[in-house]
Amino acid sequence: MVRNIGNLNHAGKGERKSPVQSISRAASILRCLANDIHSVKEIAAQCELSMATVHRILKALEEEDFVFRDPVERKYYLGLFASQLSLNQSNAHKWLIAQCFDEVNRIWQLFNEFTALDIEVGFQALNLLTVQSKMNYSVSRPPQSFLGSESIVFLAQHNDADLEMILNNINPKSMDGDILVDKETVKKQVKQARRQGYFISTGFTQGIMGISVPVNHYLCPVALTVVGPEIRLKPVVSKVITELLQSTVSLSDKISQSLPGL
Repeated sequence: MVRNIGNLNHAGKGERKSPVQSISRAASILRCLANDIHSVKEIAAQCELSMATVHRILKALEEEDFVFRDPVERKYYLGLFASQLSLNQSNAHKWLIAQCFDEVNRIWQLFNEFTALDIEVGFQALNLLTVQSKMNYSVSRPPQSFLGSESIVFLAQHNDADLEMILNNINPKSMDGDILVDKETVKKQVKQARRQGYFISTGFTQGIMGISVPVNHYLCPVALTVVGPEIRLKPVVSKVITELLQSTVSLSDKISQSLPGL
């Protein structure tokens, strides 16, 4: 369905704004709402716009279901259509996939092992991009929580309060569904991942090693991961970490520049 947002270009008295500028202003306002800035006054200050301009754009967005106004608080929130845009998780993260594709392929070409880009959605790992090993094996990961190194890297991207809440509501599990480690061990692993900027898992599946590094500044936790036989990865683990960090630093900077309000 195509939405008509032409009303955003209706300038106030004495103003003539281009469609591109109007769309840019609308995007800035939507970004404020996504970051818990909901009053017209606060949005105007954040976007460096007049309250009249913010109110006019919000009314146009409200007509198209991008936002709605709470009748009690008299504040604005993201509306139904904005929510619909994110229902399909794979489509919602196409931008991230496009930004990361070259780096995922570069890592795969360097080490010839299973390489994956994953995000955390609702305490679950969602795979966005996978390249299987060039060797004589493949990796299959069921959609469960805490499958390996990427799970610790996801948790490391949450603050301590959120981490406590997550660990109180889920049980760390291995790929075969067994309880993996207690929560205090998970916390120690999270601290280790935060300190060193990566996490290595071994023993989750016999003989398999996973190496994950966080991609920062995105809408949700992201991890870039290499998985392979320990006998092959262990001798080159330092090189794998170095290359993963190089990729994720570059990707994190790119995301930060593209999504400065997040």
